[in-house]
Amino acid sequence: VKAFSFDVIPSSMLDNLLIFKTPSAELPGDFAGGAIQVFTKNFPDKDFINISYSTAFREKSTFGNFYKTNGSKTDFLGFDNGIRKLPNDFPTRLQSISNSDYDQQKLKDFTKGLNNDWTADKTIAIPDQRLSLELAKKFKIGKITAANISSLNYSNTFSHNIVERYGFENGDSSYTYIDEQYVNSVKVGVLHNWAFNFGNNKILFRNLFNQSGQNKSILRTGEEYSNGDIIQAYEFKNTNRTTYSGQLAGEHISQNETSKLNWTLGYALAGRNEPDTKRLTLTLEQSNESPNYGKFHVLIPSGVDPKYAGRIFLLTKEKIMMISSNYSKKILFNNFEPEIKAGFYSEFKSRSFTPRILGFVAGKNYSWSQEFNPIDSIFSDNSINSDKIKLSEITNPSDAYSSENKLMAGYLSLKIPIIKKINVITGLRIEKNLQTLTSKDVEPIKIDTVNLFPSVNISYNISKKSLLRLAYGKTINRPEFREIAPFVFYDFESRAVVYGNPKLKNAIIHNYDLRFEFYPSPSEVINIGGFYKKFINPIESIMIQAGSGINYSFANAEYSTSKGVEIEARKNLSSLENQNNFLKVFKDFTVLFNASIIKSQVYFDKTIYKTEKDRAMQGQSPYIVNSGIYYTNDSLNLMISVMYNVIGKRIIFAGDPNNPDIYELPRNVLDITFKKKIGKHIQLKGGIQDILNQKVVYNQIETAENSNTTHNTMTFRPGRYYSLGITYEF
Repeated sequence: VKAFSFDVIPSSMLDNLLIFKTPSAELPGDFAGGAIQVFTKNFPDKDFINISYSTAFREKSTFGNFYKTNGSKTDFLGFDNGIRKLPNDFPTRLQSISNSDYDQQKLKDFTKGLNNDWTADKTIAIPDQRLSLELAKKFKIGKITAANISSLNYSNTFSHNIVERYGFENGDSSYTYIDEQYVNSVKVGVLHNWAFNFGNNKILFRNLFNQSGQNKSILRTGEEYSNGDIIQAYEFKNTNRTTYSGQLAGEHISQNETSKLNWTLGYALAGRNEPDTKRLTLTLEQSNESPNYGKFHVLIPSGVDPKYAGRIFLLTKEKIMMISSNYSKKILFNNFEPEIKAGFYSEFKSRSFTPRILGFVAGKNYSWSQEFNPIDSIFSDNSINSDKIKLSEITNPSDAYSSENKLMAGYLSLKIPIIKKINVITGLRIEKNLQTLTSKDVEPIKIDTVNLFPSVNISYNISKKSLLRLAYGKTINRPEFREIAPFVFYDFESRAVVYGNPKLKNAIIHNYDLRFEFYPSPSEVINIGGFYKKFINPIESIMIQAGSGINYSFANAEYSTSKGVEIEARKNLSSLENQNNFLKVFKDFTVLFNASIIKSQVYFDKTIYKTEKDRAMQGQSPYIVNSGIYYTNDSLNLMISVMYNVIGKRIIFAGDPNNPDIYELPRNVLDITFKKKIGKHIQLKGGIQDILNQKVVYNQIETAENSNTTHNTMTFRPGRYYSLGITYEF
């Protein structure tokens, strides 16, 4: 996958992570900044049963007022039981319903079958709750060693953020909004792994299931300067995600350990259901002559508009099947031991996307004065008919789509010890990829490519503790389905229309790396490296001016480059134990530091883009710093860590000369955590996240002639997060 969230796997279930900063033939060709292989535990060191509970407090959220819509009885498990979905007998297209009395009565009956609650109830946000149960068992079946590791995890969290949003057109303010965002998130996770070991063979059966649900209510107030309206707006949204990943894998090593074979069969599914997102917009009556002066009224449009009394239903389903195998063989010629690796990977991915864009519109005898009625009265059964308000639809046949991606890959690599101190790993990977997307009334999208990805990695062992690496690899970045899909979607939060670009092309990347590595001890490292990347047709998120609003889409730039230096250090201070001065107190500390300085640039063909200026790549920060101090005292059974992170100003959405880029500004993040073992069975864990609690700021710089004005387009403070938990180990 291109994106992965580590919170789907309990940290105690992680065995190890392999981080690859340079491409190689064994790795997927779709590689840009790096790759991570995640390995969950298979064979436990010992049998155990662990039960954990933790609670957490978020500033300005916990114990505060919280607005939430009435949902289903299964929301606490992360999924909707069907109360929000369209009824089974609901028409597939409301556009097909005529204006006859018979059809309009049917439409009214269908509408009554929907949940017409358009308000959020006020409650109190309780502290966040997390529970987990972990089990591990190792046993013998004859000569076979078998093991099972399982975990069940549950979390229920609440957050409230006050988000300030600002819009600008040609340097002038177009709107100011204050969004009160209330988010209740539920996650249920199950991990269930089996492992069988016999001789030099392993059979692994891995299963990971996650179900998550998010209930979000946005209460907006603000002013739109273009028309002078003072508005209130609401979005009530429920999102359910289901993911499952299963793998049957094997590892086989020859008796003399010169050859190794592994294979994997995998199946994964993912679903995203957004049933019945509701949106409302109200405006203040400002005319002194109106009997409704000073009152807000609901805007009911003459035609469906998702912003006004809109109801949106989105359903995405995705399946992935894969098979892979890798073989390696060491060839022994006295002291000369080259190694050959070969393998293949095949993957089939399919996705279906089904939207319904509905909304209430004014009926034939609609009276504007109705808009001043209470919301529950406007959408009551008595008000829904062909005379007052009625349900309509603007879903286009082309909005729904089905897509497939078929990938066939194979590789061959060779590790050659040139001389005692020099090793060369070189390889070639070939990938045939066919990406298709079909939608009604739209020409099918087809991206059919065959690519060769050469790579070479040369290492020079300066000493037993230091080496120098030089590497090159060619890789690719393919567009996601959502980036090429024709579906047009209105994003309430950003007040923008979002759509894909069917003309996107694959981006080709040339990666060059030079790195010096020094390992003073097994637990210490110092790395200093430089890198250079050239992107042909890089894919970026862009802004497009559209009348009085903004559209977001995706586009290929001509080419771009990214170059920089990186330093990584991990130092264990245990050697200070022998000091006879105050430095001895630091003997239990370990220091980690990682920093990168990066210069990226996107280049445009000036014969075509005459006014476009070269700029940094969208999403690329000019610097990144991660550091940490870890204190571990075995005699006290105590561990304390302090972690710091900051990234430089980066472009979130790329603009154009008439619509400046939007940047995310730097934000310093400081966290502290502790673990304390009490006796043989109890462990306490706690911490404070985001101690500095600096604002998240999106910023736009006006670049018109004689102007260098800076505008904030979005700001909010996430709030400090305090957590405390206990684990009992049986």
